[in-house]
Amino acid sequence: MSDLTAIDKLQKRLQNLQTKEQQNKAQQKQLRARLATAERKARTKRLIEKGAELEKLQGPTAEQILPTETPKWLAEHYQTPDQQRYQALIAYTKQVTYANGTSVFDGFTAEYDTQDNQNQPKNTP
Repeated sequence: MSDLTAIDKLQKRLQNLQTKEQQNKAQQKQLRARLATAERKARTKRLIEKGAELEKLQGPTAEQILPTETPKWLAEHYQTPDQQRYQALIAYTKQVTYANGTSVFDGFTAEYDTQDNQNQPKNTP
């Protein structure tokens, strides 16, 4: 009878461990769901705040600018310092002219186009 009692005790202990395991899995599932909800809420809050700042930048025209047009609007209105320097260089070289009246920019683009065409592979059948 003592063997049966030992077996019963082991079975009961195993059953308790399985129950605890199921409870732990359920708790993990609940915690994962809460974590996902918290992350989603934080992202939503961040997107709303960033969107509000963007609308402030766009000013009174914000309602007319579609979300799909926003990247283009940003590119037109905000440039990196390198982009600003590049645009300033273009403007400056368009103002500086040679004796024949063509601008330095025109001379550069003509030379660049010529070099670019020479480097193109020829399509000969």
